[in-house]
Amino acid sequence: MMSEAEARKRLNWQNGVYEMHLKCKEPVPMNFLGKTIEIPPNVFSPVPWEHNLLAKTVLREVRETDRVLDMGTESGVQAILAASKSSNVIAVDVNPFAVECAKRMLTSTNCLRG
Repeated sequence: MMSEAEARKRLNWQNGVYEMHLKCKEPVPMNFLGKTIEIPPNVFSPVPWEHNLLAKTVLREVRETDRVLDMGTESGVQAILAASKSSNVIAVDVNPFAVECAKRMLTSTNCLRG
């Protein structure tokens, strides 16, 4: 279990990124697992790898035979990580900017393999 101080630190970081995105009018470049991705202003940035408990869990838990649904995919990072383990992954979002971002990420990252 993470300490209260670490939880506060992560929450403050996430709130800062959220505030930055509300004000930002240009795509935000971000490094994720050594790949540079551009997140449009209308799409929430993924949590950096070192703080991303969900991404680490996806890589640890998803198996080749799993069917994965990433509901509210945003940038598509979780779906792409899941697709590096399973070939049966669906990512959906009501935000058309998020869908386009996830498609671009899939193309540019080749599922973050290699």
